[in-house]
Amino acid sequence: MLAARIHTYGPPSVLQVENASEPQCGPRDVLIEVHASSVNPVDFKIRAGYQRGVIRYRLPWTLGLDVSGVVVEVGAKVKRFRGR
Repeated sequence: MLAARIHTYGPPSVLQVENASEPQCGPRDVLIEVHASSVNPVDFKIRAGYQRGVIRYRLPWTLGLDVSGVVVEVGAKVKRFRGR
C-alpha cells in the first residue's frame, strides 16, 4: 500500500510517500480499505514534532488519519462497526 510517512521529525522534506506493508488488525483495531485520505493541520504538527510533549509516536509514522473507505476487518474487542 502507498502511505505518507515520516521516519524522523522535521521540515516538510522528511515526508515520504512510499510503499508500506499492510497493517494487521489487532483486537482493538478496525482495518479500513482506504479510498480517500487527507493530511491536515494535526499531521503537520506531528511531522514537525510539536506533539512530542503530549504523545510519543512510534516512527515511522503514517500520516493521514482522516480517511474514507470500507471496513474490511474488525478486532474482537471493538463494539462498533459490527454487522447487525
